[in-house]
Amino acid sequence: MIGPGGNAAPMPPERIVAFRPRTILTAAALIVGVAIVLWVVWVSRRVLVWALVSVFLALALNPAVEALQLRGLRQRAAAAAVVYLLAIATIAGIGALIVPQVNDLVDAALGSYETSPRAAGRSGSSRPSTTSSSGCRTPSRVTAARAGWREERAQRST
Repeated sequence: MIGPGGNAAPMPPERIVAFRPRTILTAAALIVGVAIVLWVVWVSRRVLVWALVSVFLALALNPAVEALQLRGLRQRAAAAAVVYLLAIATIAGIGALIVPQVNDLVDAALGSYETSPRAAGRSGSSRPSTTSSSGCRTPSRVTAARAGWREERAQRST
């Protein structure tokens, strides 16, 4: 930089930032601690998910348990057992109503697929397949195409 009068302007003094060793060790310990906590959470994620599900289930069923306690069941454990059994019975009942309908829908979808022109020449709903020389199962059309290509190649080379 050139200052007034054509002289070079003095450079500002360098700023030196000094860290104490205690500050550096504290930051390193904090980073290691966070890494350990994240690792523990990752390892125990399934347990944590089940714990969260149980907390939300308990919160959702708590009003029904308290209502049963006010209406006659004085023991909280008995009221909770009744509410949980009713909840399980409700879920099972809904499942019993829905599952047969879903099975009928799947059967109807597979039936319409098997009668479609795309499925012509296929047995059932799966493609006929053969095992290739590499041990992989491949559709028979691919295997037939490969065999035809090999025959053409053999004829060209002779």
